[in-house]
Amino acid sequence: MRYLTAAAALATLASLVVALPATVCASRQYLDAASGVCKTCPSSTLTCTSATTALTCQRGSYLTADKRCVTGNRCPTNTFADSSKQACTKCYVKDAATCKDATAFGTLSCLTGCLNGPTKTCLPIGRLPSGSYCPNHVVTSCPGTGVKACDAAGKATTCKADYHLTDDAHIGDEGFYPTLGGCVLLCPAGAFVTVPSHTCKVCNDEGALACDASGVSDSCLDGYNLDSANVCIKCRNNEALDAETKSCRLDCPPAENYIVGYTIGALQHPIGAILRAHYQPIGVGQCVPCPGSSMYSCDKRGAATSCFNSYLVDGVCSGSCPDEATPTRIPAPDGFNYLPSDTVNQRIAYFGVCI
Repeated sequence: MRYLTAAAALATLASLVVALPATVCASRQYLDAASGVCKTCPSSTLTCTSATTALTCQRGSYLTADKRCVTGNRCPTNTFADSSKQACTKCYVKDAATCKDATAFGTLSCLTGCLNGPTKTCLPIGRLPSGSYCPNHVVTSCPGTGVKACDAAGKATTCKADYHLTDDAHIGDEGFYPTLGGCVLLCPAGAFVTVPSHTCKVCNDEGALACDASGVSDSCLDGYNLDSANVCIKCRNNEALDAETKSCRLDCPPAENYIVGYTIGALQHPIGAILRAHYQPIGVGQCVPCPGSSMYSCDKRGAATSCFNSYLVDGVCSGSCPDEATPTRIPAPDGFNYLPSDTVNQRIAYFGVCI
């Protein structure tokens, strides 16, 4: 009877052991507290205490401060993949976004400041070296020569001695400056230097080639003309600059070549009128023929400037010259000769002047 009681006790104990949950799990497993069952750790984890809490990581993965296993390029900001510890270790510099080690010279990029290449430190925006700016959080020299300081976009704001600051203007069809702001020793065509800022400013007129210190034009680009108010103007296709008034006037058509009729003896030939030049009278908005029938050309006042088969005398076409002057005939161009063309009867048309 005593032996049966002992056997029953052992059986009862064995059943209790089987009913108790496991307390030691296999490698790369953890004991799930809720179920009392051993479960497998995540694939990147070597040992863990839960599905979200790692203790050590597999080769190629690194333990983060919040107990996760990540690849080296997934280490959180301000940490690096530390192979000696197989963990993501904090950078030495607090403002470092990335670093290669935990030393003061291991910074690779910055969070808010600018990476200074030589020292591998993160500088505050307000403490950059002279002549530099901070694109992509990296200390970079301002573009161009002669630049003393530039803004966040790299556009020059001040220049070194003897240099002038350009603006972002353009002239005509060609770019005024290759970049939006820069420092130059000489202001380009179409610009002048302001004092005391030493800044190149565009002349007042679009067509200006050069101008004074106030921006008033001194000379003009090709295709423009300087008028009486020192403004560069561009005459239209049917206009020309009046040298006297320095204004655009209609470019009136010139006289046309014309074969003039003649009369010899009983043989009559039609007498043709010269196709006179046209001019634009002052205050009139159109071209009209020159007033005299013998006028080959005339000025804006209607005074003759050349005469056909007559002589130019004080703006008038006359049949003769004053007594004190010598009449001189200048042969007219081809097409102005009288008919016929034979050498016997031919009369030569001319432009007459008094010398």
